[in-house]
Amino acid sequence: MRVTPLLLLIILTNLGVGNAFSQEFLVIEDFEQYEVNSLPYLWRMPDKNMRSMRELPLDHARPSDFVDVVAEDDGNILRAYTEGESVQIALSRADKLVWNLESFPRLRWRWRADELPDGAREDTRSLNDTGAALYVAFDCNDWLGRPCTIKYTYSSTLPTDTRVRYGRLFAWVVTTASDV
Repeated sequence: MRVTPLLLLIILTNLGVGNAFSQEFLVIEDFEQYEVNSLPYLWRMPDKNMRSMRELPLDHARPSDFVDVVAEDDGNILRAYTEGESVQIALSRADKLVWNLESFPRLRWRWRADELPDGAREDTRSLNDTGAALYVAFDCNDWLGRPCTIKYTYSSTLPTDTRVRYGRLFAWVVTTASDV
């Protein structure tokens, strides 16, 4: 079982090399525009072939699975719940997500996993699962072998700062169960 709330995603900028963060930031998503107990309508799910994106379905494969917006004390959050499978949703560039990486080169988000997959390990392909993950994907056809996708993970077992590479995907543990 997995409950994966995603609270707030903010892109931050700094004033220059060596300077502290400025107060300027770009909010990519805070879920405040959605009604409580509704689907976040700007978000999409990959189709079965992972080649295109589709709207979030009102019902999922299992009656117990869901993705919805809920209210907490400090604002709306995204809540996801699955049993034995992952739910992937994305706010894609196709939905007019525009973000200048030079102006806003840093990410900041908050998340909480109420339950984590038992024994999951990002460094073992057969056990590769996480309580939550944030993917950053770049338009990429890089012959130098640089990653096209970075997966920031909330790990069940691995220590913070563990890094694993699967071809063009680079996984980086930024939160672990032992940290909380």
